[in-house]
Amino acid sequence: MNESEGVVASTVGAFLRLEQDREGDKPTACGTALRGSESYGCSRKIAFRAAGVPKAHQFTDQTLLAFKIGNTLHELLQDAMTALWAEFKPEVVVDLRPLGFDMSGSADGVYSIGDDTLVLEIKTKSSFGFKLAKKADHPDEGELVQAAMYALGLGAQAVHLVYLAKEGAYRDGVKPGELLEWRYRLTDDFEGLGTVEELATNELWRQQQIADQVRAGVVPERFQPGFGVVDSPPPYEGKGQPWNCRYCNFRNHCAALPSGETPVSMSNPFIQSNWLKESE
Repeated sequence: MNESEGVVASTVGAFLRLEQDREGDKPTACGTALRGSESYGCSRKIAFRAAGVPKAHQFTDQTLLAFKIGNTLHELLQDAMTALWAEFKPEVVVDLRPLGFDMSGSADGVYSIGDDTLVLEIKTKSSFGFKLAKKADHPDEGELVQAAMYALGLGAQAVHLVYLAKEGAYRDGVKPGELLEWRYRLTDDFEGLGTVEELATNELWRQQQIADQVRAGVVPERFQPGFGVVDSPPPYEGKGQPWNCRYCNFRNHCAALPSGETPVSMSNPFIQSNWLKESE
């Protein structure tokens, strides 16, 4: 008899939830309002997280397990680089406040080739995401920009993006464990959109504006880079575009507000009572 929710499945799910509760939400590397890993994230989602608003939705057991698998593979690549590259440094803290941006993060790694210092960014991918990157032959713009923002903070000259397929898909021509790699100097053009440095600088200013709105008691507009303003977000774990809304843990809080900028004082009592609560 097949048990879709058997003893092992329920136990693993319970273990992952206990682990998540024990560790809590990961703070920003230097206690800043912004984190580099939210590059090209929805403006409102970034604001809710930065303001300390509790999530409206929790991850499923399957999602938590997928995260665990991804983190394990991620650490494997870092361990390999640490063991065999004498100058490789993993988990390098990046503080962008000296550049005027209230952001910090942790670069997956930093190493040198010749005169260049490179920031390594590792992403584990589903077969679908890996297939898209393989076909396009370039990394996701937001993930490239994340690495580039860290490079600016560290004074590095280049970035190195690595994608690892954590699952296979025969029809898509993706094998589990397959790797894709790209290197870009900050002065390189990215797909006709501008130099890598220009894209990173634009994102830093966008996110700094979000941090300023949070402190001013303003909920930013529901804006998803690459899509625009979202007038009507699709249901959580439902169908519709942009897909980001369907997996956003703040989706129901967000959907209760207008799509444009909204003063916190004009939002619902739950958001008002939790906005920057911990900093008061």
